[in-house]
Amino acid sequence: MAYKTKDLKKEALEEIVKNDVCFLEDIFSHTRFGHTVFYERKLNEDPDIIFALKQNRQTTKLSLREKMLGSESPAAWIALYKLLGDQDEYYRLANAELKIKTSGKQKIVIQDGTSKGLI
Repeated sequence: MAYKTKDLKKEALEEIVKNDVCFLEDIFSHTRFGHTVFYERKLNEDPDIIFALKQNRQTTKLSLREKMLGSESPAAWIALYKLLGDQDEYYRLANAELKIKTSGKQKIVIQDGTSKGLI
């Protein structure tokens, strides 16, 4: 079946908006065409399609963050803090060590901010 590129693009954009598609590969679950035609026509590089996907991802992330903030679950609050906090705060919450390389040597920083020194 012969497809016109502009019709494929229109269909892809309509499905992205209608079904809140966030990833390129998910488009094909909602359209009548497959990967081969889509990539041959370089629709994966189309700025309008890329923008629509990014917009859906951003809207979804914002919605999830709002739900996390309004949640009564401490686990949701910690997850949100990990997303919003800086690197040091993330490592403290994760109970992880932060390894920093300086001039060929490694400095280990423990979760409480103390240092093991250079190794």
